[in-house]
Amino acid sequence: MSPIRINLGGNRIHKRFAVAILLCGSLCVEAAEYLVRKGDTLSEIAARQLGGPIYGEKGAIHRILALNPSITDPNRVSIGQKLALEAEPAPVLATTEAPPASRAPAAEAPPVVEVRDPNVYGIITVSPNFESTAISATDNTSAATAKLLSKSNAGVSLSYAQRWSQSFETEFFFGLKWLKMAAPQSGSLLNDSPTLSSYGVRACVSPNQAFHYGAGVTFEQAPFLKGVSVTEVTLDALTVPTLHAFAGYDFLARGPFTLGVSADAGLGLPTDSGTYQTKTNPSYGGDVHVRQDISHSLQAEIGLGARVKNEDTNLVKQSETDYGIALKLRMPIGGSF
Repeated sequence: MSPIRINLGGNRIHKRFAVAILLCGSLCVEAAEYLVRKGDTLSEIAARQLGGPIYGEKGAIHRILALNPSITDPNRVSIGQKLALEAEPAPVLATTEAPPASRAPAAEAPPVVEVRDPNVYGIITVSPNFESTAISATDNTSAATAKLLSKSNAGVSLSYAQRWSQSFETEFFFGLKWLKMAAPQSGSLLNDSPTLSSYGVRACVSPNQAFHYGAGVTFEQAPFLKGVSVTEVTLDALTVPTLHAFAGYDFLARGPFTLGVSADAGLGLPTDSGTYQTKTNPSYGGDVHVRQDISHSLQAEIGLGARVKNEDTNLVKQSETDYGIALKLRMPIGGSF
């Protein structure tokens, strides 16, 4: 852009006019271009390229929208899209050319657009699942043993996650399982079909788009054998508070599909049922999953996983192994993927 030249000669009125333009010269700006890259959002571009306040009538996002009237949705920009940005003020130099006879009419101010942070929104997840469960137990007194296998173990969970920023979210979840166990080869099984519930909260940190980790607490009903004998096994359900730590990594992305793995470790805290007491019991698990971005408002994921839990009590030494498949359907609330 060529310098603006202003006449400083002539009568007093012309001189005052020239001085006024000199004082206003800092308001003249040039437009520079920015090429949108993968992972960019309008708020990040505004903060990185312009700085200062991001939101509001005088914020950087509003100024970008004023220079780019083709943007119809400020919450979506495309990879490779060219954005006009403000550059340095144009220099103002003196010259002997005559001043303009009149000023051009002032341009209308662009409308104020309320822009929300695209990284702040909620996510609802519905997850039906099916597991195969095996329980092995040894009575601490009689040394009698029992091995139980599930006839069916179907469940469903519902969760709401709140994304507070691009890298942090919290989640509340609730789940139900309908477990039916087969009787051991010898003897009978009492209370073979408990309904198990679970609920909890967790927090998750995502340093980048591929890796995440976090921790939480779950209150989960788990099956326990109250006692083992040659002729009879009694199954019970007890709610155990469990501390969890987890991590996940998406190692391959191709188009709308992403392949990843996750792992978690838990520590069940001692609990008293009134007739027996559980011990501090560890658990470990993990899964392999494939996720598909179906649209901006729907994401689907299917995973295959396994988990091993110690469930020792003062009556029985017990372990549980679960193998399962789960489908997750995620829908954003107040935002988009």
